[in-house]
Amino acid sequence: MIILLGALFFDILYGIPVYIIAKKSEHQYSWFAFIPLANLWLMCDMADVELYWLAAVIVAGFIPFIGGLAALVFNAVIWMRLAENAEKPSWYGVLMDIPVVNLVVGYYIAFA
Repeated sequence: MIILLGALFFDILYGIPVYIIAKKSEHQYSWFAFIPLANLWLMCDMADVELYWLAAVIVAGFIPFIGGLAALVFNAVIWMRLAENAEKPSWYGVLMDIPVVNLVVGYYIAFA
């Protein structure tokens, strides 16, 4: 039960910056930021990334070691593009792969 509440807490904590960025870009489905997998579609849509990237990362997730690396690269690329769209330096997207730092950077991209 505690693990489930912790996962819900971090999903909401991570979803807030995505939701704010979607609202600022006037995206129709900004509430997708709080739904697992739908938030990935939302981020791809906001970052102007084709959905086959997301499909490739999901398929790569079944390959040991490769899946984790693919997820890190995908996360960095998506957040780099979101930072560029928010008129922030694109290298902030790479910081989103560092635990704890990603919380600060995500909120900075969303609110600054």
